[in-house]
Amino acid sequence: MPPSVPSTSAAQSTGALLDGAVQGLRKLPDIRLEKLPRMADFALWGSACETAFWPPGTFLRAYNANRRAAIDGVIEADPVATFCAANHGRENHLDWEGLRSPAGPRR
Repeated sequence: MPPSVPSTSAAQSTGALLDGAVQGLRKLPDIRLEKLPRMADFALWGSACETAFWPPGTFLRAYNANRRAAIDGVIEADPVATFCAANHGRENHLDWEGLRSPAGPRR
């Protein structure tokens, strides 16, 4: 049985991805970011490839927005983190009223 021939759209998609990879290989040595984010290699590679498809800076803006949304989602799902975030920056911070108990397990 002869191998199947990829569809035109699959061939075009593969070609576009390869164009992006070629652009990334060409530009990667010249990419400098002001601040390296978490997963710095991924951010550098995405920034190198982006101009094959979008204007410079598009990838990093989208990457940072996605990271911020993920962090916000984690904070919103955690009641302690939500409380801390809501009270961060208040002048009196967190005024505690109550008894102080010793740290450690009770005996």
